[in-house]
Amino acid sequence: MSVRPRQMPEAGSKGRSPKSRSASGKKRPRKKRADDHVEFTREQSNHKVQEADGNFFESFTALSWRQENRRLRASSEEDLVEDKPLPVESQAAVKPDSRKLSKDELDTLYKELMYTIRHRIGTTSDGHSPFDEDLYNYAQEVFHITEDRHRTLLDRAKELKAPKCVLSVTVAEAKDLEAKDANGYSDPYCMLGIVPPSFSPPSTPGGKPKNRLSFKDRQRRKSRGKDKVTQTEDLIAKSPILVSEVRRKTLNPQWNEKFRFEVEDLKNDRLHIDIWDHDDEASIIEAARKLNEVSGIKGVGRYFKQIVQSARAGQDDDVDDFLGCIDINLARIPSTGCDQWFDLEARSIRSKVQGKLRLQLQLGTQERDTPYKDEAIRVHQDLYDLFVEHEARTHSDQVFDKWDGNLSQPAQTILHQHFIQQELTMVDEAIVRWRAYSKQHLQYAFDYEFLYKLLHELHNSWQPDKLTREEEQDLAESFADFIELCMSLLDQHRGLFPPNNKQAICKLEYILRCLQLIDDMPAYSKVCPFHAPMRREIIKVIKQGTKDWYLKVRAITKPMTHVSEEMLQAIVNEIHVLRNAIESCDPLKPLSWFLSSDEEVLQSMVKLTYEINTDVQKALKYYNKLFLSVVKVDYFTVAYKQLESLLHKDINAGMEDINVTLQTEPSPSASDEEDVTISTSLFELYLALKEFHAFKESLPASEKSELHMDSFYVWFEPAIKRWFSLARHKAFRRLEKAVELDKEVELVHSMVKHSTSAVDATCCFGQIREFYRQLDWPDPVGAYTFVTLVMEDICSGARYYAELMHKKLKAAGYFDDEGQFDVTDQLCITLNNIEHVKRSLGSLPESLGFADIERSMQKVYGEVGGQQSHRTLINMMDSADDDMSNKTSDVVIVVGKKMQPDIKKFVFHLAWAPDSARTDDAICPLMEYLDNNLKTLNMSLLRANFDKILDEIWNVVLKELRETLDGNLGKESPFYCRLHEALDILLDLFHADGEGLDEEAIQTEDYKYLRETLTLQKATTDELIEQFFLEKLQEQRVETVANYGTLSVKVYYDNSDSSLHVEVMSGKDLPALDTNGYSDPFVLIELCPSHHFPSSAIEKTSIKKKTLNPLFDETFKFPVAVSQLKQTGACVLFTVMDHDVLARDDVAGEVFLPLAEVYGQDRPSIPEGFRAVKQNTVILIRPELPKCRRPDKHNGTEGALIKFLLLNFRFLWRRKYTPETGPMGVLETRTWDKTAQDFYKKRRALALQCG
Repeated sequence: MSVRPRQMPEAGSKGRSPKSRSASGKKRPRKKRADDHVEFTREQSNHKVQEADGNFFESFTALSWRQENRRLRASSEEDLVEDKPLPVESQAAVKPDSRKLSKDELDTLYKELMYTIRHRIGTTSDGHSPFDEDLYNYAQEVFHITEDRHRTLLDRAKELKAPKCVLSVTVAEAKDLEAKDANGYSDPYCMLGIVPPSFSPPSTPGGKPKNRLSFKDRQRRKSRGKDKVTQTEDLIAKSPILVSEVRRKTLNPQWNEKFRFEVEDLKNDRLHIDIWDHDDEASIIEAARKLNEVSGIKGVGRYFKQIVQSARAGQDDDVDDFLGCIDINLARIPSTGCDQWFDLEARSIRSKVQGKLRLQLQLGTQERDTPYKDEAIRVHQDLYDLFVEHEARTHSDQVFDKWDGNLSQPAQTILHQHFIQQELTMVDEAIVRWRAYSKQHLQYAFDYEFLYKLLHELHNSWQPDKLTREEEQDLAESFADFIELCMSLLDQHRGLFPPNNKQAICKLEYILRCLQLIDDMPAYSKVCPFHAPMRREIIKVIKQGTKDWYLKVRAITKPMTHVSEEMLQAIVNEIHVLRNAIESCDPLKPLSWFLSSDEEVLQSMVKLTYEINTDVQKALKYYNKLFLSVVKVDYFTVAYKQLESLLHKDINAGMEDINVTLQTEPSPSASDEEDVTISTSLFELYLALKEFHAFKESLPASEKSELHMDSFYVWFEPAIKRWFSLARHKAFRRLEKAVELDKEVELVHSMVKHSTSAVDATCCFGQIREFYRQLDWPDPVGAYTFVTLVMEDICSGARYYAELMHKKLKAAGYFDDEGQFDVTDQLCITLNNIEHVKRSLGSLPESLGFADIERSMQKVYGEVGGQQSHRTLINMMDSADDDMSNKTSDVVIVVGKKMQPDIKKFVFHLAWAPDSARTDDAICPLMEYLDNNLKTLNMSLLRANFDKILDEIWNVVLKELRETLDGNLGKESPFYCRLHEALDILLDLFHADGEGLDEEAIQTEDYKYLRETLTLQKATTDELIEQFFLEKLQEQRVETVANYGTLSVKVYYDNSDSSLHVEVMSGKDLPALDTNGYSDPFVLIELCPSHHFPSSAIEKTSIKKKTLNPLFDETFKFPVAVSQLKQTGACVLFTVMDHDVLARDDVAGEVFLPLAEVYGQDRPSIPEGFRAVKQNTVILIRPELPKCRRPDKHNGTEGALIKFLLLNFRFLWRRKYTPETGPMGVLETRTWDKTAQDFYKKRRALALQCG
């Protein structure tokens, strides 16, 4: 509430000029503050009140904070895990037995190794060691061979026959060859073989050969006899000349053909390749065959002769065209082989060729003279196993040198030489490498990313049907061992791979990648045809690992009451041992230390649930994404459902026992301290389970149904109902303590009076509300039940608080009849505190979710049921609001009662001030009195309370003004003018331009009565008469029922003769006023009010005998000016009378027609007369007697009684003996005005004449 400020009048200002006050001369209360709503904090409450009941409510609402703190602590602990070293997984791994080599086997293997090193082939490539001595030293280190033993085994290796060297050539493709055919293409083919150094021609001074020979060049020379053939030149090739397929019509042929050559002199021999364009494929095949049969000079001669005959086919020129050649020194081929493009070369410096040829070259050996020549893969596997084990052991001893899995140069060189000399395939190498590393991984734990790469190499190089049965079994065993290891790690992944440790998660990711890759590998399907799907196995191990982890956590959190009988017996035995040391020791007594109460059981379940929630959070946040993305396993769903089943079983058993205990306990009261503890733990468990159940929303839709924990809340219904019952008692005791320890709250930016008890009350209710909010009950019906309990607790608490404050104010003497009214702090605090608490109820529909409850109930019970539940809750709140408002009203009414004597006194002085005194001066004492009290109330009260008191004072002032008015009816106008002005001043004070009372509060019945009566009382008699006719005209307009018949007339005004013309035409359905059932009607025509028409006489029609539907057809003329027609209330009054001979004429009814609406006023003349006017049929109305007349004065007993009532029971007088209101009532009271009395009596007489 805010009202405009004003200056307090100075002492002795009673006679001051109105200019010294406000512009209107009316005093107003000061303006109310804009921040009427006061917000309190918990710091402004009285902490002693909370401590009095052991912070009962706070202990419950703080559980959510504790729950959040647990999460924060768990999160911080996870952050610490990131910096911790990873657990050693080898401790958790399953270590299968591995085959150990005997001493003889090691010696034989070592000799194989020496043989391999001694007969190295190919040039040394990057990453390999070029020195044999380094390789011998490394071999000694790996095999732990002494120098003497090394020399012995090396000598034995030297005695063995050297192996034969072979060259594998793959002619892959060529590109950009020269077009030799007319169609723009060529038909290329290759001829290739191993040639001695003499096959190459001498070089020019620039280093290029003068004439590069080809296989066919030598053939031509031999056949044509142009060259002298030497014995060296007869050796055209040291191995068979091989020919590729012809690729037709292409300049970029692709062959991908493999050839194999034995090499006698690896250091000097060369690989020579010719590319020719050929048309006759048969000649090529035959020529190549003949070429391979050459032996000696004669044979060569025959060959060239055959070549000439077949190639020329009767022509002088060769059919095949030369496209280029390549000559490669075998000594330059690296041991790792090569795959590269070679530029084609010409036969001489004058010829030109173009294009390139891609070759894949790889050296190898055969006919090795070793014991393991037929067990190459097994030997290679043993070597790899030994080398990997040696390297792993070496690096495991170096703490700061983590091995990445790559072997040292000597190891790589030896294994590579053995690989190429044995001519093993890439799949053989990949399998051997994988088996070696996976075997040692069980002991030394290599990086899983490295193992993943090994599996990829095996997967990419795999060729089906290349392994023996034994090799397949070995590979299957390595897969099985590795999978078993990975599964054992997954079983313990929570401890081995903490989710906040990036290194651990990376390791887990590659474990899963390895498993998924194995499952996708054709090799795995080949060697393990009956294996179970990897995804199913992973799900199985997740379930088992989750169960194992759960049992471990449960064992840690379980109270000692659940230890096994064996453990209890062991404790008893220990006590027996200590009996001699401890006198009078009862061996069974210490067992009570391990017996757990319900509270301990609850706390253990809480801890267990919190641990599970933390684990589920990790599963959802970390593990699930990883498992889904890598192995397509919904880790969260698997783990959650497993934990849900296990947790439900344990919690259900525990809660059944606790609920049995609760049912046997008596109803709670405010002193049940033990019940508080149990309820706190129960609620903490409820919150933990609710958090666990909330994770259900992250499950796939198909997995959300039929979960064990869907109805977990049912376990807690008895305890929560018990809590609300206990909370009501606790709240009442807290409110009592709050009022007892009450003290005023000092507000920085406000002077509104409050005390700590209001803050304590709202905080208490807020705690109850917060308790329900944290419940977040999932069942709609149960939620409605608990909301009603919350409403009962809060509403009953609010009522009780209002009653306590009311009693406290009463004890302070506020309601005593004696003493004058004073604005006290206790009064303001009581009103404001009750209002503050009452306002807190207004937030309940939103904070308790009334709308959500209604929607939920509608789903269960339909729309009607939902609306009914909502109405029930609203009615509970409204009932409490009404009860508190009634308490406030009791206090406010007393304010009015205590102020009434002073107000009565000041109103009396106002009414009976001298006629010479101004109204502003006469009302000044009343205004000062109101201002002084309202000023203090305005500053100290909330707006709602101030408005209530303002409204009460307003009613008291109006009551006194009305009693003054009713007790002084009949006074002359100045008396009423002063009261009317005073009413305006008071209206301005209490309304204050909309900042005080609103229009609805202002417009009371007393105010309306005063405003109407004073307005009429101060009017002149003529004005009252005019008002009377205005009311009658309005009554005539709204009349719709012809109870007394109708009258048809015509009226018009003629400006030409300034006269009003009236024609009374007929009546219809007039009332029967004579005993014969008829009437003798006639009509009186009169212009009213008479003071507007002083010279106009009353006209009369003829009498029509015995009829109820008379026909008059009579006209009348009234000379009047047009200006008279527009006067206020001007009208034509038609009074229909019944003529009686012996008695007074009866009134049948009357009609009022407004002269302002008469036709013709705006026309100069009406020559047509009544023909131009429409007939007007008007309903008759009857004059009425005053509803309640003021009794006449009597000199006898009746007059004395009335005088007594007037003097002593003004209220009764006002209610039962009020004169007729309106103009007639005022005219009646004007006994000093003859005009008023004459008009009143005339109208009264007409009313009495009605038949």
